[in-house]
Formats: sequence, structure tokens, C-alpha cells
Amino acid sequence: MESKDRVQLIVAPAMGLLFENPLHRLGAMTILSGPGNTVAQAQLIRDLGVSCVFGVPSYLLHLVEKLEGETSVKKVVTLGENLTESMRRRLERMWNVEVYNDYGSTGLCAGFLDCREHCGCHVFSDNFLVETVDPKTGEPTDDKGELVFTTLYREGSPLVRYRTGDIVRVERDRCGCGRTSPRLFFEGRIGDMVKIKGSAVYPTTLKDTMFSIEPVSNFQFVVSREGSLDVLLVRVEANRPSEALRAEIEERVKAACNVTPTVEFVPPGSLSRERKTRYFVDLRQDAYAICPRARMYGNFVPGSRRTPS
Repeated sequence: MESKDRVQLIVAPAMGLLFENPLHRLGAMTILSGPGNTVAQAQLIRDLGVSCVFGVPSYLLHLVEKLEGETSVKKVVTLGENLTESMRRRLERMWNVEVYNDYGSTGLCAGFLDCREHCGCHVFSDNFLVETVDPKTGEPTDDKGELVFTTLYREGSPLVRYRTGDIVRVERDRCGCGRTSPRLFFEGRIGDMVKIKGSAVYPTTLKDTMFSIEPVSNFQFVVSREGSLDVLLVRVEANRPSEALRAEIEERVKAACNVTPTVEFVPPGSLSRERKTRYFVDLRQDAYAICPRARMYGNFVPGSRRTPS
């Protein structure tokens, strides 16, 4: 980031304020545009010659569809949602820029960016002590497990062995950029795993699978129950729907989670494109028992069979 950059923060105001101060110290111009209102966001990029965009990756995929032709954007920074490698590649192809990822936590009031090597988010090891523990027992693990932070510089609100609820892998070897600080690789959230037909399914894995299939422009997994059987439906927006694409999706999803889905092609624009897109929705009556975080995936209402859009 340089003093000549014009940075558009497509994030909630409270989060945007965390970035404004360091960006101003660099001399960069900031535009805190807030989330949503895609047409206005695209117009700001055009009118103000924005060179860097901060935002949620799923929303940035939607925003770039509203931008036709070349833009002034040279860098994209994603935050607020797990960035899978297939999603990164798609963002880089559609924006035609380099994409950086930011890992952040509200409790920490801090974020950790990856570098030009894109091999994990660097932790500021002079400010934070990083550990991983078994999420069930709390016992230390060998750099893969639930992320635990201890703050080393705070006086007013220190955190000691703060459990984030994030499952990560930590690498401590020297990065290609020369830094020796620990690097974080986000793998999911505790409680994200759901059971479908007896198989453990991770929404992050399914999302990564779908973003790696190029004709797919948007999608949503919906789990429901017919009688005593679980049903996995994939609603897909695709540039070129075909039976061959249907078969590829069925094969790839089954390989990822050991469950054969039903694939339904829907018209472009029919699936929700919110700030954080709902890629996974569980409509089963006992969804909370199976996955305590089911509400995070969509607007599940007990007794409702309605499929969100």
C-alpha cells in the first residue's frame, strides 16, 4: 500500500475505522462506503479511480460482475469470510489483480495479512503469542487445532489464552518473503461440521469444490429431510448449464463429502448475493442438535421447509 493509493473499504463502518488510521498514516486516501448497494459501489470505483478494494470475498465476486472492462483497481484485500484457494484464483482472474487475504478476530481487534508469497497470514509475534489446542480437551497440539492467542502488549484489556473457535494450521518456518513470524492457515470453525447421511461434511470443503468448477457462477447447498433420509440439494447458477456439468458437480461433490447431491440449475441472479453469501443452509428439524452453528448458515426456522433464496 502506498500514499498514492485510493482505498475503498466495503465493510461495516466499525470495521472500516480499524483500517482507516493505519491507511491514513501511509498517506492513502480512504473511502468508507459500507456494505451493500452494489451499483453505487461500482460507480465509486469508476468515479474516484479506486486502486485498492477491501471486502468480503463472496461479495467482491458479485461486485466485479457489475464492473465492465478494465478498472483502476490494482489490489484486492479480502476479510470477514474464509478465502479458499479456488475462490482466490477466481477473484484474481475476474478482477485481474493480485488478491491478499486478511485473518481477523473481533476479540483481538487485530488482523493479519498474507504477503506476496500468499502462504499464510503473518502473525505479529512481538504482539501475540500463538498456540493451538485440541478443541475438545484444550490440550496443546502440534500446530494444528483451535487457535489460541495471548496478547503481549495490552494493558487495559489483555487476553490470556483466548480461544478463537477457529481451526487453523500454523507454520513456523521462514517464509519466502523473509519473515520468520508464524503463519496461519484457516481451515474452518468449531461446530461447522454437519452430518449428512452419516458422513461428516465441512461447508468450507464444499465451497472450495464449487469455486473450482469454472462454469459455476453462484451456488447454494440446502440440506433437508424427506422421511428419515437426509437430502443434499445444490442450487446452481451457471454460465452454460448442461448435463455434463451436472454430472461433474455430482462427481466432485461426492468426492469431497461422500454424499451424492441433487443438482438443480436455477436462472442467473436468482440466488442471494448478500454481503456474506449463504452457501450452506440446513433445514432439518434437528439441525441445532447436529450443528449448533446451523443458524450461521442461513435463516433456518424450526418447522419451516422454505428454502432461502
